[in-house]
Amino acid sequence: MTEKCTLTNPLFLFRFINDESKVSYTFIAADTSLHTDRYNRFTITETLTPTLTASQVNLPLPGFYHYEIYEQTSPTNLNYTLSTGIVEYGKVKVIGTASTTTAYDNQTKINIIYNG
Repeated sequence: MTEKCTLTNPLFLFRFINDESKVSYTFIAADTSLHTDRYNRFTITETLTPTLTASQVNLPLPGFYHYEIYEQTSPTNLNYTLSTGIVEYGKVKVIGTASTTTAYDNQTKINIIYNG
C-alpha cells in the first residue's frame, strides 16, 4: 500500500462501509509495519467507545464491509473527502461475538414405557 502513497510519511484514514446498512465508519490507524516496502500492518481494536484517532472503531453490525484506506497528513481528520487520496480498498468480514443460549431443564426425567 505504501507504494501507492504520494506523501512521504502518510497517516492512514480507514473508512468501513457496511454492505447492508450503507453506514460508514471512519478512524485513523497507525501503521505498525517493520518493513513498509513489502506490506503494511495495522492493529485495529473494536470497542464500544472508540478513540477514532487511535486505531479504534465500533462496528456494531457483524457482516461484510467494504473498506477504503486514504493517505493524509492530519492526525485528527476523519473526513475522507479532505484526505490526499485513496491508496487501498477491499472487503472485510466482521464476525460478531457468539451469543450463549441458556436452556432450562428442570423437569424430572422419567421414562414411561407402555406395552400394548
